Amino acid sequence: MTKIALSFDDGRKDNEIVLQDIFIKENIPATINITTDYVSGKLLEGEKPCINEPINKDFLIRIANNSIIEIAGHGKKHSNEYENLSAGIKELREWMPDRVISGIASPYSQANVYDLIRDKDKYLSNGISYIRLGDRITSFCFIKKALRKLNRMFLHVPFIFAWVHEQAFVNKNDDFILYSVPILKRDIVNEVIALVKRAVKKDKNVILMFHSILHKGEPGYDSNWTWDWNKFEKLVLKLKQMQESDLLKITTTQELLLGK
Repeated sequence: MTKIALSFDDGRKDNEIVLQDIFIKENIPATINITTDYVSGKLLEGEKPCINEPINKDFLIRIANNSIIEIAGHGKKHSNEYENLSAGIKELREWMPDRVISGIASPYSQANVYDLIRDKDKYLSNGISYIRLGDRITSFCFIKKALRKLNRMFLHVPFIFAWVHEQAFVNKNDDFILYSVPILKRDIVNEVIALVKRAVKKDKNVILMFHSILHKGEPGYDSNWTWDWNKFEKLVLKLKQMQESDLLKITTTQELLLGK
Protein backbone atom coordinates (compact mmCIF):
# COMPACT_ATOMS: atom_id res chain seq x y z
CA MET A 1 0.00 0.00 0.00
CA THR A 2 1.19 3.52 -0.80
CA LYS A 3 2.60 5.44 2.17
CA ILE A 4 2.31 9.24 2.41
CA ALA A 5 4.49 11.18 4.86
CA LEU A 6 3.91 14.83 5.76
CA SER A 7 7.24 16.37 6.73
CA PHE A 8 7.83 19.86 8.21
CA ASP A 9 11.22 21.58 8.10
CA ASP A 10 13.06 23.95 10.48
CA GLY A 11 10.87 23.82 13.59
CA ARG A 12 8.78 26.96 13.14
CA LYS A 13 6.48 28.28 15.86
CA ASP A 14 3.44 28.17 13.57
CA ASN A 15 3.92 24.40 13.38
CA GLU A 16 2.71 24.22 17.00
CA ILE A 17 -0.85 25.03 15.92
CA VAL A 18 -0.95 22.67 12.96
CA LEU A 19 0.48 19.87 15.10
CA GLN A 20 -2.07 20.42 17.88
CA ASP A 21 -5.17 21.28 15.83
CA ILE A 22 -4.75 18.85 12.95
CA PHE A 23 -2.24 16.08 13.58
CA ILE A 24 -2.69 15.35 17.28
CA LYS A 25 -6.40 16.18 17.29
CA GLU A 26 -7.09 13.94 14.28
CA ASN A 27 -4.52 11.28 15.26
CA ILE A 28 -2.57 11.73 12.01
CA PRO A 29 1.18 11.02 11.92
CA ALA A 30 3.67 13.71 10.93
CA THR A 31 7.42 14.31 10.94
CA ILE A 32 8.93 17.55 12.22
CA ASN A 33 12.58 18.26 11.39
CA ILE A 34 14.35 20.47 13.92
CA THR A 35 17.31 22.85 13.59
CA THR A 36 18.37 22.90 17.25
CA ASP A 37 20.26 26.22 17.33
CA TYR A 38 17.26 27.89 15.67
CA VAL A 39 14.95 26.55 18.40
CA SER A 40 17.47 27.52 21.10
CA GLY A 41 17.82 31.06 19.72
CA LYS A 42 21.56 30.68 19.10
CA LEU A 43 21.61 31.48 15.38
CA LEU A 44 22.70 34.85 14.05
CA GLU A 45 20.27 36.64 11.73
CA GLY A 46 22.09 35.49 8.62
CA GLU A 47 22.11 31.89 9.83
CA LYS A 48 18.37 31.55 10.46
CA PRO A 49 16.37 29.42 8.03
CA CYS A 50 13.56 32.01 7.92
CA ILE A 51 12.19 35.14 9.57
CA ASN A 52 9.58 33.14 11.49
CA GLU A 53 9.80 32.60 15.22
CA PRO A 54 11.02 29.10 16.18
CA ILE A 55 8.92 26.46 17.86
CA ASN A 56 8.97 26.56 21.66
CA LYS A 57 11.47 24.03 23.01
CA ASP A 58 9.21 23.00 25.90
CA PHE A 59 6.33 22.41 23.46
CA LEU A 60 8.65 20.31 21.30
CA ILE A 61 9.65 18.15 24.25
CA ARG A 62 5.99 17.72 25.25
CA ILE A 63 4.85 16.55 21.81
CA ALA A 64 7.78 14.13 21.75
CA ASN A 65 5.70 12.08 24.17
CA ASN A 66 3.14 11.55 21.39
CA SER A 67 4.14 8.53 19.33
CA ILE A 68 2.40 9.72 16.14
CA ILE A 69 4.83 12.66 15.84
CA GLU A 70 8.31 11.79 14.60
CA ILE A 71 11.09 14.15 15.68
CA ALA A 72 13.97 14.28 13.20
CA GLY A 73 17.10 16.36 12.72
CA HIS A 74 17.64 19.35 10.47
CA GLY A 75 21.13 20.27 11.68
CA LYS A 76 22.43 22.08 14.73
CA LYS A 77 22.81 25.03 12.44
CA HIS A 78 20.94 25.15 9.14
CA SER A 79 23.73 23.61 7.06
CA ASN A 80 24.75 20.25 5.60
CA GLU A 81 28.16 19.24 6.96
CA TYR A 82 28.24 15.80 8.59
CA GLU A 83 29.57 17.27 11.86
CA ASN A 84 26.72 19.80 11.98
CA LEU A 85 23.98 17.31 11.11
CA SER A 86 25.23 14.77 13.65
CA ALA A 87 25.59 17.51 16.31
CA GLY A 88 21.93 18.40 15.78
CA ILE A 89 20.90 14.79 16.30
CA LYS A 90 23.03 14.57 19.44
CA GLU A 91 21.35 17.66 20.88
CA LEU A 92 17.85 16.41 20.09
CA ARG A 93 18.65 13.15 21.85
CA GLU A 94 19.85 15.09 24.89
CA TRP A 95 16.60 17.07 24.92
CA MET A 96 14.44 13.95 24.47
CA PRO A 97 16.40 10.99 25.86
CA ASP A 98 13.40 8.67 25.77
CA ARG A 99 12.71 9.17 22.05
CA VAL A 100 14.35 7.35 19.15
CA ILE A 101 15.60 10.05 16.78
CA SER A 102 16.95 8.46 13.65
CA GLY A 103 16.25 10.69 10.64
CA ILE A 104 17.60 13.89 9.12
CA ALA A 105 16.08 16.32 6.63
CA SER A 106 18.78 18.11 4.66
CA PRO A 107 18.74 21.91 5.20
CA TYR A 108 17.77 23.61 1.92
CA SER A 109 17.80 20.02 0.53
CA GLN A 110 21.37 20.79 -0.51
CA ALA A 111 23.27 17.84 0.95
CA ASN A 112 25.58 16.39 -1.68
CA VAL A 113 24.47 12.88 -2.62
CA TYR A 114 28.05 11.71 -3.20
CA ASP A 115 29.06 13.00 0.24
CA LEU A 116 26.08 11.20 1.79
CA ILE A 117 27.02 7.93 0.10
CA ARG A 118 30.64 8.36 1.23
CA ASP A 119 29.57 9.04 4.82
CA LYS A 120 26.69 6.54 4.93
CA ASP A 121 28.44 4.17 7.33
CA LYS A 122 29.18 7.04 9.73
CA TYR A 123 25.52 8.04 9.74
CA LEU A 124 24.32 4.47 10.20
CA SER A 125 26.75 3.86 13.05
CA ASN A 126 25.32 6.99 14.69
CA GLY A 127 21.82 5.53 14.50
CA ILE A 128 20.76 7.65 11.50
CA SER A 129 18.62 5.54 9.19
CA TYR A 130 17.76 8.13 6.52
CA ILE A 131 18.59 11.52 5.02
CA ARG A 132 15.64 13.24 3.37
CA LEU A 133 16.35 15.53 0.41
CA GLY A 134 14.01 17.56 -1.80
CA ASP A 135 13.16 16.91 -5.45
CA ARG A 136 15.36 14.56 -7.46
CA ILE A 137 16.17 17.55 -9.67
CA THR A 138 19.22 16.00 -11.33
CA SER A 139 16.88 13.55 -13.06
CA PHE A 140 14.77 16.34 -14.61
CA CYS A 141 14.98 16.49 -18.39
CA PHE A 142 14.81 19.95 -20.01
CA ILE A 143 11.10 19.54 -20.78
CA LYS A 144 10.28 18.66 -17.17
CA LYS A 145 12.34 21.58 -15.85
CA ALA A 146 10.50 24.01 -18.14
CA LEU A 147 7.08 22.55 -17.37
CA ARG A 148 7.82 22.52 -13.65
CA LYS A 149 8.43 26.28 -13.72
CA LEU A 150 5.57 27.16 -16.07
CA ASN A 151 3.07 25.01 -14.22
CA ARG A 152 4.00 26.43 -10.82
CA MET A 153 3.83 30.03 -12.07
CA PHE A 154 0.92 30.00 -14.52
CA LEU A 155 -0.68 26.72 -15.64
CA HIS A 156 -1.51 24.74 -12.49
CA VAL A 157 -2.44 21.62 -14.41
CA PRO A 158 -2.66 18.72 -11.91
CA PHE A 159 -1.43 16.11 -14.40
CA ILE A 160 1.68 18.17 -15.19
CA PHE A 161 2.45 18.66 -11.48
CA ALA A 162 2.16 14.92 -10.87
CA TRP A 163 4.19 13.93 -13.96
CA VAL A 164 6.96 16.42 -13.25
CA HIS A 165 7.38 15.44 -9.60
CA GLU A 166 6.98 11.66 -9.82
CA GLN A 167 10.76 11.10 -9.87
CA ALA A 168 10.70 12.10 -6.18
CA PHE A 169 8.59 9.04 -5.35
CA VAL A 170 10.15 6.72 -2.79
CA ASN A 171 10.54 3.20 -4.15
CA LYS A 172 9.97 0.18 -1.94
CA ASN A 173 13.68 -0.68 -2.10
CA ASP A 174 15.00 2.85 -1.43
CA ASP A 175 17.06 3.15 1.71
CA PHE A 176 18.99 5.90 3.46
CA ILE A 177 18.62 8.65 0.81
CA LEU A 178 14.97 9.63 0.40
CA TYR A 179 13.52 12.32 -1.85
CA SER A 180 10.46 14.53 -1.28
CA VAL A 181 8.23 17.03 -3.05
CA PRO A 182 8.34 20.61 -1.70
CA ILE A 183 4.84 22.11 -1.48
CA LEU A 184 5.15 25.83 -2.18
CA LYS A 185 2.95 28.92 -2.03
CA ARG A 186 1.56 28.71 -5.57
CA ASP A 187 0.75 24.99 -5.49
CA ILE A 188 -2.94 24.13 -5.39
CA VAL A 189 -4.70 21.26 -3.63
CA ASN A 190 -5.73 19.45 -6.81
CA GLU A 191 -2.11 19.35 -7.97
CA VAL A 192 -0.95 17.68 -4.77
CA ILE A 193 -3.87 15.24 -4.83
CA ALA A 194 -3.04 14.36 -8.46
CA LEU A 195 0.52 13.60 -7.34
CA VAL A 196 -0.76 11.36 -4.53
CA LYS A 197 -3.13 9.53 -6.88
CA ARG A 198 -0.25 8.95 -9.31
CA ALA A 199 1.79 7.47 -6.46
CA VAL A 200 -1.12 5.16 -5.59
CA LYS A 201 -1.50 4.10 -9.23
CA LYS A 202 2.21 3.31 -9.50
CA ASP A 203 2.35 1.72 -6.03
CA LYS A 204 5.02 4.19 -4.87
CA ASN A 205 5.48 6.14 -1.64
CA VAL A 206 5.78 9.91 -1.44
CA ILE A 207 7.03 12.42 1.13
CA LEU A 208 5.42 15.87 1.00
CA MET A 209 7.69 18.62 2.36
CA PHE A 210 6.11 21.63 4.11
CA HIS A 211 7.42 24.55 6.13
CA SER A 212 4.71 26.95 7.40
CA ILE A 213 0.94 26.44 7.33
CA LEU A 214 -0.69 29.83 7.92
CA HIS A 215 -3.95 31.73 7.59
CA LYS A 216 -4.14 34.66 5.21
CA GLY A 217 -2.92 37.83 6.91
CA GLU A 218 -0.62 36.11 9.40
CA PRO A 219 3.06 37.17 9.44
CA GLY A 220 5.00 35.10 6.93
CA TYR A 221 1.90 34.18 4.92
CA ASP A 222 3.33 35.62 1.68
CA SER A 223 6.53 33.57 1.86
CA ASN A 224 7.12 31.11 -0.97
CA TRP A 225 7.57 28.44 1.72
CA THR A 226 4.13 29.00 3.29
CA TRP A 227 1.06 27.00 2.34
CA ASP A 228 -2.43 28.27 3.07
CA TRP A 229 -4.19 26.74 6.10
CA ASN A 230 -7.43 26.11 4.20
CA LYS A 231 -5.55 24.34 1.41
CA PHE A 232 -3.82 22.16 3.95
CA GLU A 233 -7.08 21.22 5.70
CA LYS A 234 -8.59 20.21 2.35
CA LEU A 235 -5.55 18.11 1.52
CA VAL A 236 -5.58 16.32 4.88
CA LEU A 237 -9.31 15.64 4.57
CA LYS A 238 -8.78 14.06 1.14
CA LEU A 239 -5.84 11.99 2.40
CA LYS A 240 -7.95 10.74 5.32
CA GLN A 241 -10.74 9.76 2.93
CA MET A 242 -8.27 7.87 0.74
CA GLN A 243 -6.85 6.18 3.83
CA GLU A 244 -10.32 5.11 4.97
CA SER A 245 -10.83 3.63 1.48
CA ASP A 246 -7.61 1.61 1.92
CA LEU A 247 -5.88 3.40 -0.96
CA LEU A 248 -3.00 4.69 1.12
CA LYS A 249 -1.63 5.04 4.63
CA ILE A 250 -0.44 8.30 6.22
CA THR A 251 2.80 7.65 8.11
CA THR A 252 5.88 9.33 9.51
CA THR A 253 8.98 9.40 7.32
CA GLN A 254 10.61 6.71 9.47
CA GLU A 255 7.57 4.44 9.17
CA LEU A 256 7.50 5.01 5.41
CA LEU A 257 11.13 3.90 5.21
CA LEU A 258 10.42 0.79 7.29
CA GLY A 259 7.29 -0.06 5.30
CA LYS A 260 4.98 0.14 8.30
